Amino acid sequence: IGKRIASLNLPTAIIMEGGYANEELGKNVVTLLENFK
Repeated sequence: IGKRIASLNLPTAIIMEGGYANEELGKNVVTLLENFK
């Protein structure tokens, strides 16, 4: 299913809601974006 969805080449929105541990937030965002393809 994931491959079929990816093949559509649709734009992606990444939304992070509140409630995260602020001390780790920067690291988490960097990790997410480095691994997002």
